[in-house]
Amino acid sequence: MTLKRQRTESYGRVSSTAEDTALSVLLSSEKAMVVVGFNNNTGCSIRLVNDSAQEILSQLWDNPGYSDDSTRSFWTSVMATAKGEKGRKDELDLFGQPLRIKYRRTEVKGELIVIASAKKMKSRDAIFPFELNGLINALEEDVIGKTLGMIEINVSLLKIPRRGRHTYLVGNRNVANIFHLQDAYLLRNKSCEELECLESDSALMYDQFKSYAHPETKTATFSMDLEKFPNTTFLTSSREVLPDIFLCLCIAHNRTSPRGPRLPSVPKAGIPKMWIRNRWDQFMEECIHFVNLNRHHSVSTRTKLPEGFLQDDDQVFCYAYVSNQPFLPSGNSDGYIWKSSRGVVCAGNLQRKYHYTELPNGMKLRRRVMWLEDVKDVWMIEYRHFENGTNTKADKLIGSEAMDWQSILREIYSQPNTQLGVEADNMTAHFQMAETRVDASELGTHNVETYVNSILHSWASAYGR
Repeated sequence: MTLKRQRTESYGRVSSTAEDTALSVLLSSEKAMVVVGFNNNTGCSIRLVNDSAQEILSQLWDNPGYSDDSTRSFWTSVMATAKGEKGRKDELDLFGQPLRIKYRRTEVKGELIVIASAKKMKSRDAIFPFELNGLINALEEDVIGKTLGMIEINVSLLKIPRRGRHTYLVGNRNVANIFHLQDAYLLRNKSCEELECLESDSALMYDQFKSYAHPETKTATFSMDLEKFPNTTFLTSSREVLPDIFLCLCIAHNRTSPRGPRLPSVPKAGIPKMWIRNRWDQFMEECIHFVNLNRHHSVSTRTKLPEGFLQDDDQVFCYAYVSNQPFLPSGNSDGYIWKSSRGVVCAGNLQRKYHYTELPNGMKLRRRVMWLEDVKDVWMIEYRHFENGTNTKADKLIGSEAMDWQSILREIYSQPNTQLGVEADNMTAHFQMAETRVDASELGTHNVETYVNSILHSWASAYGR
């Protein structure tokens, strides 16, 4: 369609017709009003611009070729509204003034008309993306937490425009308390510098949010250890709901909480049926701490691979080795000669050394040796088939005779810190539940509020029982 400039006409005469009355209302409105007409023969053209619109919106038609983002966004919304899309809204910055623009479609004497109305935003309102304004108070006042008693959940909206910089647009009281702020509203639009966050922590957040994000759903689940909070692990689920803006749900776990033997109990949050890669690494760290205080689950000699392991590609053979003699170098004590694939890898606290071997029949195996610097003489040894490098299934987990995995899983997942990990995985399920209400491929500025509300609704359904 081609855009034509509006005609200048005189509206000085008094008329009692409905059309002239409506015209008078438009011209005298304090809101900036633009009327765009659509004609099959001539395309679209601006039919009317009132004085307020001429003052603050002229950039939209004085800018030929749609050469800037604001102009392109405006006309994209006009066209979408003309095609039948309802509730279209924009937040644009014109001449340094933030504006909110709403669009609606109508017909006048058989001609399709789109009316755009714009209003200046107050500087306070301009802090937040227009599409999320309806959620700000609900998140800040922690409506979900107060209603359902979810006192441990931290909920925030973060803007992370680049590596090394982030801003809290809004957060609930739990997040504010982390930064020693008494009320949630004090967290509004606080930058990492204002909160005295470390640049290295901000860079890590950017890396985690981006690298763990699913390419289609933009949802991520991971754990973070930040230098600013040396004894805390943040179990996190996130979703990029708008470009560079993330809805973040997390549970803070104090790593200094006591560990050790406990009475048998049933894990409140349940035992996972499968671990994704980063969750498995976190579980291995828990196992090292657990075995350190329960050494009867370990062996002091290197163990050979069981025959059944070679017959099932999904099986993972894993056991605890405790000795004052390091596991490495191991030679062929476990039955195979291993080649090192890389040096020691450290992501967080867990130290890892990778090896691989190829059997005469062409089967490839990999081995990981894992340990923690602050836990002496304890190693977790893991073997898996080369093709099985991502997920670990609970029913495919086998170990040495001392490593009764069913008993160990019940013990570890009965402890509060690992229950929090399961709850973090459950939070991810709420993101996935929201996908059933809003198609992720169509997630945009017009329906992001519906998507986030769906997540909160899913929480309410799960935790309100």
